Amino acid sequence: PWIKIIILSGHDEFDYAKKAISIGVEDYLLKPFTASEVIESVKKVTEHIDLERAQLSSISRMKEELKSRNKLIQKEFLNNLVHGSLNFDEAVEDGRKISLELDSSFYRIIISRIVSSSQDVQLQEQACSLVNSYSSAWTHALSFFHGNNRLVCIVKGNDVSELEENTFHIAETSEHIVTKDQKCVVYTTIGRTVEKLSELSLSYSDAKKILEVTNFGSKSVIISSEDIDVDNIELLNLKENNPLVERLKYAGKSDISAIIEES
Repeated sequence: PWIKIIILSGHDEFDYAKKAISIGVEDYLLKPFTASEVIESVKKVTEHIDLERAQLSSISRMKEELKSRNKLIQKEFLNNLVHGSLNFDEAVEDGRKISLELDSSFYRIIISRIVSSSQDVQLQEQACSLVNSYSSAWTHALSFFHGNNRLVCIVKGNDVSELEENTFHIAETSEHIVTKDQKCVVYTTIGRTVEKLSELSLSYSDAKKILEVTNFGSKSVIISSEDIDVDNIELLNLKENNPLVERLKYAGKSDISAIIEES
């Protein structure tokens, strides 16, 4: 349908020309015609094509701008949500207006800090971009980047068991994506489970506190608020070469609390 057609014909009949116009033919030249007439017709079609391309380019650009603007609006909305600065009575409906489905029985926050092992900013950006592209497919989570390298996920679940499964699936998937081909590590912290959007800031605060006061080693780590006493997290000091790091990395979830108590 995008092809432009010029008919060169010896049939000087109005019905032919009328039919040609009805099916979208650009021009109908009758024999005999000169070279200049053909060239003039081709120039007109060329101008038409250029105009269509410009219009399509403009529409495409507008769509991208709208998409980008919507992403920024979503990011600001989610950021305000996890910091507890929204009207939570209207949050679910307001979220739907910008294509965010917030309704759920349980919620949990994940923060993943992505860091290049060699301090290579470009590698870090590539890893963040890769995780960001995958995150759009997570049906049970809403995510945004806070700063350059912190991915914040709001994980949803219909029950606690489903929420936990979704949470650790996302945490482990992020770690796999970052560490598979990139020379990067990801430090992932998980906040408490909450039942209301108005309590999301509590889960976010847990994850943020664990992330900011813990001295991580050179390997990727996933730490949940259920594994440690968040209120006394200042006591946790995971320095590189600390035996506790290796014990925690390979321990089962049920063993982590006991390991920390022993330390």
